[in-house]
Amino acid sequence: MHTLIIGQPEQGKSTLAKIIVRQAAQAGTGSVVLDPIGDDWGPSAIIVDSVEDMIEYAKAPENANKLLVIDESSISFDHYDKKQHWVAKIARHNGHSSIFIGQNVTDVPKGVRTMCTQLFVFASSRTDARELSDQFDDDMLLSVTKLPKLHFVRIVNRQATRGMIDIRTMQILMQPAPVKPMVRKMEKSTKST
Repeated sequence: MHTLIIGQPEQGKSTLAKIIVRQAAQAGTGSVVLDPIGDDWGPSAIIVDSVEDMIEYAKAPENANKLLVIDESSISFDHYDKKQHWVAKIARHNGHSSIFIGQNVTDVPKGVRTMCTQLFVFASSRTDARELSDQFDDDMLLSVTKLPKLHFVRIVNRQATRGMIDIRTMQILMQPAPVKPMVRKMEKSTKST
């Protein structure tokens, strides 16, 4: 499963990704992280300097089934370099999952965004909210312009829920999925006279 994380600066995007990396490590899955800022991603993460280094590492048969993380996609991703799209389009054939993190929806190429089956959106601009709402076909995304810090909307399997990061415990807290009311079609009764 590929994941897209979008939101304005300092809202919790990298923190969320680090929690996911930690959870993956606890489940026995290693991570390869491209982070031009140089944050600490934990002892199990392998840090690379370029998308090319990530691809080279991920293509090696002995490195299958990793979590590939591209933080600061606007810096890390060249939208016109098709070989970098390998991370989204071909890596899954080697058992890899990917996380793409950006401050704006345009930081991640649309062709890459369409490969993501899970979406986390923190506070974002109206423009980004509309674009994501249209692309992922969910009006709940229009509400992200008013989200407080560390809160997000998550979409997976076309189901939107709200969640937040508990910074004290470094846990992801999700609200229960909303129950859609059942609509019964009322049949008109016809009386014979």
